[in-house]
Amino acid sequence: MNVRKTNLQNIGRGVACELFEEDFKKVLANIADENTEAETVREIRITIKIKPSETREIGATRITSSIKLAPVKAFKGMLFFGTDGKEINAYEQDIEQPGLEGIENVTKFQKGKAQ
Repeated sequence: MNVRKTNLQNIGRGVACELFEEDFKKVLANIADENTEAETVREIRITIKIKPSETREIGATRITSSIKLAPVKAFKGMLFFGTDGKEINAYEQDIEQPGLEGIENVTKFQKGKAQ
C-alpha cells in the first residue's frame, strides 16, 4: 500500500488547490473588470476543518473556499423634478432644456406646490 503524508496539494484529493485555482480565475476577472474599483482588495479564503474522532485515530475533513470581490461601481446620476399640473414627475434631463422629446408643458417643481 502506497501511503503518502497529507499536504496542501493532496488533501481531499487535491480539492484545496482546485478551489484556489477556480477562485483565483474569478479574482483575476474581477480585477480586469473596469466596472469595479481598481484598488479594492480582493480575498481568497481556503478553510480546512479537521474534526478528530474521540479515539483520535481518524478525523473528518471539510474543505471550503470563499472569495471577496470588488463590487460593481455605483452609477451616479441626477434626477430633475417637475410637474405636469397634476402630479410631480422625475426626469433624467433638465426639463428647462429645449427639445426634450415627449415632454411638453412641464414646469419646474417648487417645494410645497404641486401646481
